Amino acid sequence: MIRTLIVDDHKIMREGLVQILSETRDIAIAGEACNGREALAQVRELDPDVVVGGWGWGPE
Repeated sequence: MIRTLIVDDHKIMREGLVQILSETRDIAIAGEACNGREALAQVRELDPDVVVGGWGWGPE
């Protein structure tokens, strides 16, 4: 199982990615983050295998 963290500043994009990836047998959604700072905290806490995110999100 590939533990995946979803990062995007647009909630609808995160929700869509979670929905699509959740239907994939080998992928488990480890968590979600809406910005770079939250993503780093989630990576430290959850230790995902993969981080999927959009371009352009900063540390805020």
